[in-house]
Amino acid sequence: MWLPEFVRRTPSTTVGASLTIAAPSGQYFPDKLVNVGTNRWAFKPEIGVSHPAGKWTLELAGGSWLFAENGSAFPGTSTREQHPLLSLQSHVGYTLRPRLWGAVDATYYWGGRVVTDDVPAPDRQSNARLGLTASLPAWAGSSVKLAWAAGAITRVGGNFRTWSVGWQATSIHVPRPPTSSR
Repeated sequence: MWLPEFVRRTPSTTVGASLTIAAPSGQYFPDKLVNVGTNRWAFKPEIGVSHPAGKWTLELAGGSWLFAENGSAFPGTSTREQHPLLSLQSHVGYTLRPRLWGAVDATYYWGGRVVTDDVPAPDRQSNARLGLTASLPAWAGSSVKLAWAAGAITRVGGNFRTWSVGWQATSIHVPRPPTSSR
């Protein structure tokens, strides 16, 4: 679809999928309890849907981190496994005009229990986070995005608040549509 067609189109429901792959990277020492590296592969398949409803946009995405086992866990002879860590995200956004919009965000994670040498640890996660995001137009083709998030329920792991500021720029080269030769 050429850019002018894209701009004039009527938005419709969109379904998308992604796959994140985390390779075993960083230094890993089997005889150390704390490591920078993970010594395992991890994969996160995810599927999401976005549905426009006038100036509103409703989004929902679900995914799961799947972890390979670490056969050299501390003290170097243990096998560490981790159950899948499931995630569910939702966003409700409202667009005032292009590049000027706001959204309320919610994320829930659960699962991820670690099992070392067939002994489960009491570390199953069940955490929820809430957030707000806003996009403000800056100049032609760019905007500033502000975001805030905080833990609503934290069963395991850190409960923290985050603030972020980002700059988004769009640079589109518009090629001419092909002409038919007769």
